[in-house]
Amino acid sequence: MLENKADVNNTELVIAYKDCSDFSLDNLRYLLDVCPTKIVVIYDEKEPKDYILNDKIRYIKNQGGRCWSKIHNQGIRETESQYVILSAWRSRPKVEHFQKVFDNLNNGFAFVDLCLLHFTALNKQVVGKFGLFDEGFKLVIVKIGIYIIGSGLAIMVFILLMKYQNLKKPLLGQIITK
Repeated sequence: MLENKADVNNTELVIAYKDCSDFSLDNLRYLLDVCPTKIVVIYDEKEPKDYILNDKIRYIKNQGGRCWSKIHNQGIRETESQYVILSAWRSRPKVEHFQKVFDNLNNGFAFVDLCLLHFTALNKQVVGKFGLFDEGFKLVIVKIGIYIIGSGLAIMVFILLMKYQNLKKPLLGQIITK
């Protein structure tokens, strides 16, 4: 099914920032140091010149408001790569987490989540089979057994669709530690 293996050349990281606060800018500086891929920033306030300008970063104005699904769907649609990593602005992934994402995607996982939806990767070919995240749901926390996977209903629908399409199960629940 996969035409190309996931690597730094065909993957982009998408991250949304509400503002260009010191915390947001520190996070973006951190990502510039550790992220081997290009970075797509979806921003709300001010202009790209108020953030960090770098050849590795492309800025897109947020069209989705505060809706997690809409923001990430915009990022998926506007990336130019085959693979997408969706990262939360609080996330501090390490270099080895990127390699772990690539390894799992290349081992057939359709959806790899390493930090409760704060560092999630997927293949856009998989999304093409059944569409983007459902934008009609409100974000809720779902408990599965004793594990809280930090998922909204949109993600649960996404996972069920992957199962329906007989895709390899998503890899969920691993936590990035600092």
